[in-house]
Parts: sequence; structure tokens; C-alpha cells
Amino acid sequence: MKQTIAIIGILFFLSAFHPATSASRSSIPDDPINPIPCVQITPASVYVYMDKFNSRPTREIRIDNSGGKLSVSYNASLRFIRSLSDWEGLSEQDNESGSGVNKPSGSAASPTQFLQYETLLGYAFGENSSKPQTFATKYRAGAAGFKASSVGTWFTGDISSEGVIHVEIRAGGASINDAVPLATGSLDFSVRPEEVNGKMYSIPLSKPAAVYPGEDFYVIVTYPVRQKRPQGCAMNPSVESVPGRYLLKSGTGWLDLQQMEGFSRCAWLMSVTETERENIAWLRISSASSGTVGAGRISSLYIMYEGSAQLKGERKAEVILTAGDSCLTRVSIPVTLHVNEAPFFLQAPSAIYVPENSVQQYEIKLYDNEDDSFTVEPLEGAKVVHHALSDSLLTLTVSPQAGDAGNYSVKFRITDEHGESRVLNIPVHVIVLEELFDPNQFVYSIVKGSVTYNIRDLFRIVNGDEFSFLVTSLDENIVKVEQPDDSTVVIIPDGLGTTSILFDFRDNYGNVLSRVISVSVGPCEDPSLVIVQKWNSVLLVNNFGNKYMENGYQWYKNKQAIPGATGQYYSGEDAGGVLDFTAAYHVRFVTVSGDTVYSCPLTPVARQEAKTKVYPNPIRGGEVLTVETGFTDMGEDVHVQLIDFAGRIIQTGSFKVSSGTFRVTRANSGYYLLLVSGKKGREAFTVYVK
Repeated sequence: MKQTIAIIGILFFLSAFHPATSASRSSIPDDPINPIPCVQITPASVYVYMDKFNSRPTREIRIDNSGGKLSVSYNASLRFIRSLSDWEGLSEQDNESGSGVNKPSGSAASPTQFLQYETLLGYAFGENSSKPQTFATKYRAGAAGFKASSVGTWFTGDISSEGVIHVEIRAGGASINDAVPLATGSLDFSVRPEEVNGKMYSIPLSKPAAVYPGEDFYVIVTYPVRQKRPQGCAMNPSVESVPGRYLLKSGTGWLDLQQMEGFSRCAWLMSVTETERENIAWLRISSASSGTVGAGRISSLYIMYEGSAQLKGERKAEVILTAGDSCLTRVSIPVTLHVNEAPFFLQAPSAIYVPENSVQQYEIKLYDNEDDSFTVEPLEGAKVVHHALSDSLLTLTVSPQAGDAGNYSVKFRITDEHGESRVLNIPVHVIVLEELFDPNQFVYSIVKGSVTYNIRDLFRIVNGDEFSFLVTSLDENIVKVEQPDDSTVVIIPDGLGTTSILFDFRDNYGNVLSRVISVSVGPCEDPSLVIVQKWNSVLLVNNFGNKYMENGYQWYKNKQAIPGATGQYYSGEDAGGVLDFTAAYHVRFVTVSGDTVYSCPLTPVARQEAKTKVYPNPIRGGEVLTVETGFTDMGEDVHVQLIDFAGRIIQTGSFKVSSGTFRVTRANSGYYLLLVSGKKGREAFTVYVK
């Protein structure tokens, strides 16, 4: 493919965008006996399923004016809808720093577009703060979409300063808050003395970020804590003031720069670059997008689907049709494409660590989204692993003997009836180290100081071997670690967020065991994940998995400790034990590892008489669970979480009506907690999966 470069420049003037709405009818006939008929648009929605991603099916949308007395003009456009399935997670290289200082990305060919300011830098926006600074610019892709490969930003550093600039591309959504992450990138930099007044830096993305045609997207840049003047800002009377275009992050929210006093004509010196043009739209209007339907006639609009290897699964869009009709002016037609996916290996371990002279067994569920038949074949085996296949279950038995210590791997391929396949590769590490205990997660408050642990209180090696260890924080902006000697580790909360700590053990025989423990640092825990309201009288702490100590509770009302309220359950203090629905409650609890944690405030909601129903119960894996809520209104977001008794979230789902379905696909046989929550309340149920 011939390479071209297109830069969406610093000044990108966005036109106002109004999302599609449902069909609007306001019939005002001249003759009340014989009203003028509306134009009929069919079908109401379009769904296409593809066995092969390289097919190009076409669908017809009919514009029926057969009963009309006048000609009607129409115009059609597409709106692509993002979902989290567009982004299955960042790859390992997404989290790596740039490989060179100030290294530009992409081809050196001349850009086809380049917009810049004709004025000098007017302001350096930032503050001498101990926290990172995050800025964002909103852009809109053109008719062919946009494939972002690098981000440019003006950076004004201090003499001899250095650090890392992080960037992120998000797209879709109604705002930056619900836009879907597409790609990230970072760049190690150092500022030479002669560059103290700043310059443009180019930060490559770890992978291209494909933006749909006409889609809003956001370029987000985060600068390190050491910089006093991180981001350049051009002040120019010609800069258009557009709400939501230039954003500054403050806490968990975003401030609109041009709505701040003195900054109505300010714009970030920021750009985004495309080095290789590619139309990533999976749907296009293949006929004329506008026309006229004569009186008494029918016209057709054709849309064409184009599958792609990158578009497995389900994608959604809308055909927005406007018509010059007196009673039907605008209609939105939902469009869905489902491209056949290869079957899945569910609940497969990413790696297996097993000591010598022991037996471990793993059950891996086999599942196909389209209910196609499939076959499984082993590609690579290991002497310490035996497998068995029964129906939709692959069972691995790992049983190494003395002397089998070493690294192995097993590999399987699953293929559906259409030839789509997926490969499972599991590294198997047979070790001499025998691990008896490690905490599932460290939880801290940002106000908590450093905490010292003895490594043998976290991990115990039963065979008596001597070992050394190395501990590493995967994000020092959230938590730092120190290793003062060969037996202790110090953990220091330093910022809000969730990360992990990596422990690498090595014994005298050269055997290695790596273990990752999650770390969560925050001012308080999300109450929707901690507190459950029962009826109108009881609040309780969700302690499935016994994560919290029995004697560590204290309940608070409006920030004041409630005398005697030191249990896992709290009943209302008013007559009849009813909760105060105007008060804010929170709870202190202590984890089994000794950490004191607080929930964020929660105001309980008075429940109606209607009860939520969940059926069938018990249920088989792969079957659909129906949830009928008794505390939500039509159109309200309802969220469903399936939680095991260790407190781990196994599956999530959501719907926008008073009832919805939830297919149980990732749960082993056993009991689970089903948490159903909405704006007006939440309820918990015990569900048994056969």
C-alpha cells in the first residue's frame, strides 16, 4: 500500500454534532378525513451474520412514497457505534516506554495536511505540582476515517529535566468520559539547556488507532510530575471557542479549558498524525446517499458490509435517514454486523506453576459464540501434562515427578465448522519452590504511610531451600517498593489507582517462581462493590471470600461514628429499624492482611414493593439467566455482576429495560453471588451453576 501522511492539525474546527434520534412523527393533515400518508421506511433494523469475514453482502432499505401526493427528498448518513469489544485490552508493548529520546515516528514523506498557528507561543500552562498533568484535544475523523500513528505535542520543560510523556487515543462515546480507549504510547525525553523554551515532540503509538469515518476522537497527553511548564498554549483572537474541544483533567473529571476565565481563545499545541491511509469502515452506503422519491413511487437505499479479519465478533452502527416529509423527518435504523469468531477456551490459565511431586488439575471450557460445531486437536504436549476431552470440557492434569523441574508448554487448537480457529498456548513451569500462601490483593488508602512486610509472612517455602527474591512495582506513580534487606519489603502508596507488584524468587538450584499481587490505592472503596442494601432496613458489607476481619467494622452516618455499630450488618436506627434515606453512610473495615479501608459514602434508596426476580435458578453453564428488576424504570441502566465466593467478578452485563438476559458462560459449577444494581437500588441473589 502506498504510504501517505495526513496530520489532523492543531486547529481542527469541529462542526456541531447531534446524535441520531428515533423516528419522529407529527402528522398535521390538511384533510382530517383523508390524511396525507407518511413515507414508510423499511426494515426497522438490519442484521447480517457472516461465516467468512471477506464476504460483502448488500442490504436494501426501502423508502416507500407509494401513498404520497408529493415528491419527497431524502439524505442518508452513517454513524458508527463504539463498544468495549472494539478494544480487547492493550498489548504488553502498549505499556513500554519509547525506545529513543525524542524519536519521531512514521515516514519522512511530506504530509498532505499540516495546520499550524501563525502566532508565537503565548502561554505555558501548568503548575509546580507533585501530580502529573493531563491534557486532551477533541478531533473528528473525515469521510475516510483516520488511522492515528503518532501524537505531536508542544512541551516546555525545565533545564536538564527528563521523564516520560504518555499519550492515549480514545474514540466514540458522548464525551471523553465514555469514549473507548484504542491505543497508547510513551516517549522518554530529556530537555537540553538550549531547548528550555520548548519544542514539538512526536510520540509514537504502540499500535495504530483506527477511527471510524465522522467519529469524534480524543488525543490525551500526560506529562510527568517534575515539570513546571508542561504544555504550550497558543493565545490568538482567531482561535475559535468551541465547548469540549480543549480539556484539562482535574481529579477524575475534565475541565473545559475555553470555558475557564482568560482562556476562551486558548488552544493546546497538539497534533495527531496518520502515516498510512486505510478506510476502516466495515459499512458503507453503496448507492446514492441522497435523492428524491416521486409521488406514488418506491425508492431504495443500499448498504454494503465489508468484513475484515480485525472485525471478528459484533459491530453496530446506525443509518440516519432524513426526509423532506411533513410527518416523518428523521429516522435511525440500527445496523448490526456479526462476523463469525473462532471458538473460545474459557477459564484457561495463562501459565501453570506446579511443584515437583504434586498434582494439579485444570478444567477449560470450550465455547462457540455462534453455537457452531468444533473440533479440538493437540499441537504440542509435555511429559508432565495429560489431557482429556469430554463434550465441551478440556481437562489438563499436571503431575510432575521428582527431577522434572523445568519449563514446558502445551498447545491446543480449536476449529469451528467454518474453519475459524484459535490456538491456546500454556507455559508450564515445574518448580522446586512450594508456595503455601500469598495475599490476593493489597489495599491501601492514599493517606496511609509505608507498610513493611516480612517476605516469609507473604510467601512460605516448605522444603527449606534457601532463596533470594526481587520485588518490583509495575507503576511507581501509584505505589513504590523498597527492599531494605533479604527478608523484608516496604510498600509505599504514592498515588490513586490500581497496579501490581512483581515478586521474583530464585532458589539455590536455579528454579524461578514469579508471582504478581494486585495493589489498589484510593481514598475510599466504591460502595457499590462493598455495601449491599437489604430491604429498607439493613446495610451489610459484602464479605464473600472472608476478605475482611470480623472485629474490624465501624459504621458511620453523615461522617459521625454510630455507637455500637461495629458488625458486618447495620440496621436502621429509626423506629422500626428503617434506614435514613437522606443520610450518607459509610463503613470502616479491616482486611485479613491488616489494612484499614473505608468505603465511600452511600445514601440508601427506599425500595418499592416490587421484587426483583432471577430465573432459572439453578442454571447450567452456557444457559441464559433472566433478570426482572423491581426497582428500576424503563430506560434506566441496570448492571449485573456474577461474583464467586472468593469475591472475584466472573462476568458482567447490563441492559436498559426493566428486564434483561445474561448468558452464564464463564462460571464453573458451584454457588455464586449475582449482584443486580441500578440508580435506585441494588439486590443480591445466590445462584447455583450446575
